[in-house]
Amino acid sequence: MSHDKVLEASIVAVPHEKWQERPVACVVLKEGQAVEKEEICMLY
Repeated sequence: MSHDKVLEASIVAVPHEKWQERPVACVVLKEGQAVEKEEICMLY
């Protein structure tokens, strides 16, 4: 997957009390770019 505003992205699992694990996205945007959280969530 890719997005024209995203330079790098990864998704990792972190501990969660209820579900044992949950995903967390780490996103680095290209210089000078801005994006809403919802736009990224629709991709990943």
